[in-house]
Amino acid sequence: MPRNMLTRDELIQWMRTELPRLLQEDPAFRAQVIGILSEALVSKGELTRLLDELRAMREEAQRRFEAADRRFEAIVEELRAMREDFERRFEEMDRRFEAVDRRFEAADRRFEAIVEELRAMREDFERRFEEVDRRFEAADRRFEAIVEELRTLRSDFEQWVRFSQQEFAALRVRVAEMSIGLGSLGGRMGQGLEEVIRQVIESFSGAGPLKAARLVLIDEAGELYQPGARVEIDALVTDGRKFLVEVKNYAEADEVWAFYRKARFAEAKLGETFEKVLIAPAATASAVALAKQLGIICHTFRVMESRETSG
Repeated sequence: MPRNMLTRDELIQWMRTELPRLLQEDPAFRAQVIGILSEALVSKGELTRLLDELRAMREEAQRRFEAADRRFEAIVEELRAMREDFERRFEEMDRRFEAVDRRFEAADRRFEAIVEELRAMREDFERRFEEVDRRFEAADRRFEAIVEELRTLRSDFEQWVRFSQQEFAALRVRVAEMSIGLGSLGGRMGQGLEEVIRQVIESFSGAGPLKAARLVLIDEAGELYQPGARVEIDALVTDGRKFLVEVKNYAEADEVWAFYRKARFAEAKLGETFEKVLIAPAATASAVALAKQLGIICHTFRVMESRETSG
């Protein structure tokens, strides 16, 4: 009997493989998805709260796994101590029997009968101790199996933690990218844009914690525009490494050139060198190539042809 419905895993796999293709090939479907996401995305305050809750959950999970690791290590250490104690006791008993052997071997042959009897007694003891040894060996094997199971469980927990951290990091970058795209469509997100830019720069650069603020300079000599004009750059991100960041909803080569000229003006004005970052949810292939040529990091998740060609 054929199945009429996909399982959850099959549905997730289908969405991973087919949804990106549909978004690229079907403009109408892509616009519909963007519209739904525009209505469903949380506010910047809720986004910050969500990220804080995710961080708290990750830290709590980390503390619990560390506590579990310490408990498992304590169990393993106790088992090892028990085994060492058993071994010391049997070694002490062996040494005592060896001392008895040496004493009887030095005795007169007139006591051979007694010695033989003692030997027989010793053999009986040894058989019994061998049986005890076998029992302890079986117990050791059981303890080793328990330890191995605990190690496997710990490995599984560590893999789960790494997977969770990767998923949270990917989710954080994706939400930040969508927030930037939606904010650009509306002109700008106000003061919240600097926070989103800071999070994106921390995520892809590995640097942090960083500080972000809008940069406004005055073109007093008219080097870029008319004298006295304002030169605005979306964000100056600092604290260790320094970035000049420009945000575009859709980046073309002209925007790359404009950002490059503003960044060079800012470097000359401030007397410093900055890493230049252009963040755009979508960019033309020529814009990406030009950014690479000019030493600008172009952070985008969709490379397109020009508007005329793609339309």
